[in-house]
Amino acid sequence: MATIRHRATGHVLARVAAGSFVGTSLKGLALDGADLTGADLTDVDLGGARLREVSLHRARLRWTSLREADLAGADLSRAELRGADLCGADLTDADLGGADLTCAAYDKHTRFPVGFTAEHRLRLGMSLRVAWNDE
Repeated sequence: MATIRHRATGHVLARVAAGSFVGTSLKGLALDGADLTGADLTDVDLGGARLREVSLHRARLRWTSLREADLAGADLSRAELRGADLCGADLTDADLGGADLTCAAYDKHTRFPVGFTAEHRLRLGMSLRVAWNDE
């Protein structure tokens, strides 16, 4: 059984019976302050999840949906976000130092940390997703 605990209090926030989160749906869960350091969250649906101040240091988030997730203040340093969907996500004050964002998708609604410019996104190989009807 895999367990997600709050960093400061140790309280259990979520459990998955399979022992792995790979390919599961945690859509819309409130996991603020959780310690997911080094977790394998490959192909997990975290769309709309509250992940404020969560530790995802060195976590594997390949092809993970973080669409409209609240990641304000999250530690994503050295995380692998290859192919992740960050459309509409709030990354305000998040630590993206050393994160692999190759082919990660974002849109005009994605909020990045101050100083994380279009030049950074281009150099990291991120993809801007634009809808035809997007104004």
